[in-house]
Amino acid sequence: MNFIKKNTILIVLVLLSILSIILVLKWQKNLVFVNEKYKVVSKEKIFIGNKSFLLLLLEKVSNKPPDIQEQVFKVYNLTSNQSLSLFEKREHTIEYRLKDIDGDKIPEIVLNLWTGGNCWRCRWIEILKIRNERIEKIKIDYPEESMEKWLKPIELEDLNNDGVEEIIALDSRWEFYQNVCHACSPEVYVIFSLEDGVYKISSKNFPNFYENEIKRLEKILNNEYYSSYSNEEYYFGKLISLLINYIFKGEKEKGLLELKKYAEKYNFQSKNFKEEIEYIKRNLDKWISEVNIDKLIKE
Repeated sequence: MNFIKKNTILIVLVLLSILSIILVLKWQKNLVFVNEKYKVVSKEKIFIGNKSFLLLLLEKVSNKPPDIQEQVFKVYNLTSNQSLSLFEKREHTIEYRLKDIDGDKIPEIVLNLWTGGNCWRCRWIEILKIRNERIEKIKIDYPEESMEKWLKPIELEDLNNDGVEEIIALDSRWEFYQNVCHACSPEVYVIFSLEDGVYKISSKNFPNFYENEIKRLEKILNNEYYSSYSNEEYYFGKLISLLINYIFKGEKEKGLLELKKYAEKYNFQSKNFKEEIEYIKRNLDKWISEVNIDKLIKE
């Protein structure tokens, strides 16, 4: 009886060993198959607790022009389920870095994504957290679902030095506002803070951020080069940006006074710009609602 029991245990162990070898070979085969179509850009092995993971960045092998290239980012669990990727992301260009964004001493994966175009909606970041051998994308709580399309997270920075990174998102709706050029467009940033594992709008808590933006914009507006008539649309874009930063700082009335001051100093020649400035001066609250700023500064 003991002999049969020992043999049964031995057979089970042998079968488990064979199964483990098959899984490893299958995983390697899958990688080889992928590499026939994709070249390896980078690979990195990381450890989270007592588990190991492979971060793999691939690029599609193709004779097509660079503007339609494709990169793939994959994460494999080397401890178990080695033949299946935990996560996969495809985009024109992908860069990644490891960074502890929530202060728990465990690095998150920050993806920098680019569609290949030259626009504000073409670049953004996503944050991945490895938890319990699963990968979760850290969520952003937008006040409205539609905002996800145009509020693009572009940077991570610990703005209040508490060890937790804030997200700085660019409001891409302002690109080409009033038909100004790409570089002339008003820059509007919205800040999100991490609360209970979810990023939520918290711009009102960071007046110093907007004060620094105001100082940067004032330098531009007081620069003789930019205040020349040949740079009218650039000046207009930065003036609108100045007003919005004052609104986000909670000083809309002061922002309106500054708008009037700089507009009078500049004396816009463009009919569209002059009419827009005059409309804002007469209807600031209405304008704030029309461009949906009010939804971004609610308490």
